Amino acid sequence: MVVPSPARVLGSLALSALVAFSHADAILPGFESPDNEFKPRFRYWLPDASVPIDQIVQDIKSMSQVGAGGFQLNPFYNFGLGDPRFPPVSEWDEYGFGTDAFKKVFAAALDAAEENSLAFEFSLGASQGQGVPAKPMTPGLAVHLVYGETTVKGGEAFSGELPEPDLNFNFDKSSVADVMSPLEPFGPSKLISVVAAGIKSSSPEDELGYSQVVVDESTLVDLTDRVIDGTLDWAAPSDHDEYVLFAVYERFTNQRSCVAPLGAQDVLANGSWITDHFSSEGAELVIDLWENTILDDNMKQKLKSVGTHTWEDSMEILSGVFWSPGLLDRWESRAGYSPLKYLPFLFQQSNSYRAEFPPYNKTFLLGNSSEENTYLQDYRETLSEGYAEYLLAYETWAQSLGLEHSTEVSYHLPLDMSSHVPLVSRPELESLVFPEIDHMRQFTGPAHLSGRNVVSSEIGAVDTGAYTLSLQGLTKIFKDEFAAGVNMMVLHGMPYTGEYLSTWPGYTPAAYVADTMVTPRTPSWNYLNDTLMYAARNQLVLQTGTPKRDIAFYLYKSPWHATTGFNLTDLERLGYSYDYLGPQNLASDDAFVEEKILSPQGPSYRALVFNQQTFISPEAYDKVIQFADQSLPIVVIGALPNTTIGATGQDAVSQKFDILSKHPNVHFVAEAEDLSRTLMRICGLPRVYIQAPPFWGALHSFWRSTGDNMDYVYLYNQGPTENFTLALFTGGGKVPYKLDAWTGKQTTLVYGPIGNGRGLSLSLRLAEQQTAIIALRPTPPGGDGLHAVWHTANVETVESVATGCGQKLIASVRDLEPAFVKLSDGTEFKIECPKKEKNSLPSIDLGPWDLTLQSWEPSPDNSDSRSIIRTIELGTQDELRPWSDIPGMQNVSGVGIYKTSFVLPEALDSVSNGRTAVLVHFGRVLDGLRAWVNGHVLPPLDISNPEADITEFLVPGENHIRVEASSTLFNAVKARVEQLESVGIGPLLPFLYTEVPYQPYGLVGPVMTRVLRKVVLE
Repeated sequence: MVVPSPARVLGSLALSALVAFSHADAILPGFESPDNEFKPRFRYWLPDASVPIDQIVQDIKSMSQVGAGGFQLNPFYNFGLGDPRFPPVSEWDEYGFGTDAFKKVFAAALDAAEENSLAFEFSLGASQGQGVPAKPMTPGLAVHLVYGETTVKGGEAFSGELPEPDLNFNFDKSSVADVMSPLEPFGPSKLISVVAAGIKSSSPEDELGYSQVVVDESTLVDLTDRVIDGTLDWAAPSDHDEYVLFAVYERFTNQRSCVAPLGAQDVLANGSWITDHFSSEGAELVIDLWENTILDDNMKQKLKSVGTHTWEDSMEILSGVFWSPGLLDRWESRAGYSPLKYLPFLFQQSNSYRAEFPPYNKTFLLGNSSEENTYLQDYRETLSEGYAEYLLAYETWAQSLGLEHSTEVSYHLPLDMSSHVPLVSRPELESLVFPEIDHMRQFTGPAHLSGRNVVSSEIGAVDTGAYTLSLQGLTKIFKDEFAAGVNMMVLHGMPYTGEYLSTWPGYTPAAYVADTMVTPRTPSWNYLNDTLMYAARNQLVLQTGTPKRDIAFYLYKSPWHATTGFNLTDLERLGYSYDYLGPQNLASDDAFVEEKILSPQGPSYRALVFNQQTFISPEAYDKVIQFADQSLPIVVIGALPNTTIGATGQDAVSQKFDILSKHPNVHFVAEAEDLSRTLMRICGLPRVYIQAPPFWGALHSFWRSTGDNMDYVYLYNQGPTENFTLALFTGGGKVPYKLDAWTGKQTTLVYGPIGNGRGLSLSLRLAEQQTAIIALRPTPPGGDGLHAVWHTANVETVESVATGCGQKLIASVRDLEPAFVKLSDGTEFKIECPKKEKNSLPSIDLGPWDLTLQSWEPSPDNSDSRSIIRTIELGTQDELRPWSDIPGMQNVSGVGIYKTSFVLPEALDSVSNGRTAVLVHFGRVLDGLRAWVNGHVLPPLDISNPEADITEFLVPGENHIRVEASSTLFNAVKARVEQLESVGIGPLLPFLYTEVPYQPYGLVGPVMTRVLRKVVLE
């Protein structure tokens, strides 16, 4: 008998199959039903404190029932806005943030969280947590820089009052101008500096009305000390045709995070004001409100039992130039020079909110050389120091309450994000801003290095209309984020579900602009639990132990923006995992090397890579030299960084550059394409080595290790369906198990050892966007027993089944061709197919189907926000197609109920004695899907490969299948978009519905059965 030789990866290579495991709890206890701490959470959008408490309590109970583990209480107050499109209700003086009514709601939400065993988080302010009720111009509220400017002809004198500050900004051009309050132009302006410079050149206005003026840095002069009572006498030199004279002022931004009702008299009724985010003073102002006005002893005691986090959303705040009253002194102290004469040149697009627009139509630039980066970097580094102080003040206070702080750190503003991620207990990002896995790694890398074990994400806030994101789309976001190490999903929104000044389908925050609205008012709600449990099981795995990554890339990016760090797909083709670290991360105490490993108790990077980076701090370079001296491999694509960050440290950077350029542990490669070969040579193969196929960047992995020598590997196939052959370098003596995140089932995997006891090898078939979890457990005493180490591709599983004579190995074969299996003791089996069974593996294309739609739609009274469910009998469907393609059904949202039956062929009556298995595949899943066979509900279906073994439910003769397919609410909303209102207004961006086609809904198939042969190996 001839058996094909197994493929080899540094030794014999096995192909995978599943083996039933009888002691599932021994692999990962709690995996089948994770505790609430591992379940996804909801952001709960509270309109204001006027809503009935009974409804809030019911909403919180609903979150628990659907499978949430907790919620963020977000007192939204209509984005805090007060223009005619977002009118505050007149009772906000009674029901506003911080009032007695709000305290009652807060206490009731705490009680409901405790009653339902949910984790409780709370926003630090109204809208998004960024403001506080206070008297205007109270120290601790946000300030910014503004300026006025005028020109003076060369050789002429200027005498008189300084130019007044220009308060006409371009903020209305922001992509989020509709959801931020404007800056209110009241209050004084404090003069900070007066500066003049000769004009070198000016550009004409572009199509947006923007222009740039370049000044001659050699003519730059600080005139601040020459100002007397707001006037200046100064003669412009004659070396340039014109000079520009700036007067730079500090003033309160007077931006509200929540407006006040007309006629408001006291502080609480007067809304909330954005705080200073660049010093502890802004945080202290918020803390004082909570300590002295909102929290009482009973609340504090309850927070210790059910509270987990204080919370602030991503910063959505405006400014001419972001500033803090102490920033001048902080800047001069850290950089060693006075920044006064550079202040007019901070008003650049790169320093504005999201770097979307310059604050003024005319931008002044200081010279044309790269030297302008010096003062810009010093500004951003100084601003970052102030922001760090702000974050630490909140973290300290949260810990005093027995909580931790969570916030969406840094991005949107001109800050160094990588330096701030480690400063909060649970850093949070969001899918809206971090759309790619590579972008997320720029956030999670600093968290991994600093031991921040949980990184959360605001999930589903996508740039589409509300009610558009399907469960399939939501799960896709989960998978992307898991691949980057994000391990706590916070669904963007469950809105309050009671009546609140809204038509059907009810209160919809943000005027229908942003998804996801996950709510009992949507058809998919009753099918959501399967998706949340899938996420919870992944999150349990991804919070267990310590993350392990192969490579750290150095990346300096300030301000941060969502661009790919390194497009090196050949690394992922081979299986290398990587993070990004910034200069402060490398300079921190968390970064150290032992036995050639960076952060050995943490992510255990085996190499540090520089790719075309220019800037680095002397402190970071000191650590890099230490790493090299301690034999950490360092790879440089192109050249090492050679420029200091800011004005100081260039001599030190140059000296360290020279040292590293000659260091034997620094390896230079000319092109990015050379990196993978160099890494394989100097630090070996990745932990997850993709032997086959030669695929480009399709399979992502994330590895976790525990102190008891357990390893867990998350795998995610972004590409088309493939059989992946993998080598897992886990060391010797490990047994692999597959943990099914959809069902909770835990099974062993067929595997083979890698030479010299370095790990094991296996193969997995993963459909497009399918995930898998591999657990690697130390071999139990007595060995891991007899198992398969190789089989032909037509063998689908090799199961260990208990019989009266002990355990038997049973192979499942997917066709009628000969098959081979080799066991760990060297025994080889050839599986033949007797002639009498040549017609025993029939597949069945199920159908026709009887289709009934449950249409979710408004009642005749459109002011009633609740849906009525209308039943539509569509009868027999000879072929499966989206019900949205059926005439008259395109505007229907709801649930499709599909029924069919089939007769089990006589040849398959053997299902009762275990010689065959019947599986059914449900085709492409568009949203939620649940199925029954002969009245028995099937386990949750993997939406990327929706197949289930139905053998145990089958009966001889006729068998019945029922499928329920849910939808989003988008089609029904689109059909009625002109009739809808939330808080008195219609969808803010109706084109998100009117210019988008109807979504496909339903069961689209093909729905097929297939049969496996089952053969005992004995």
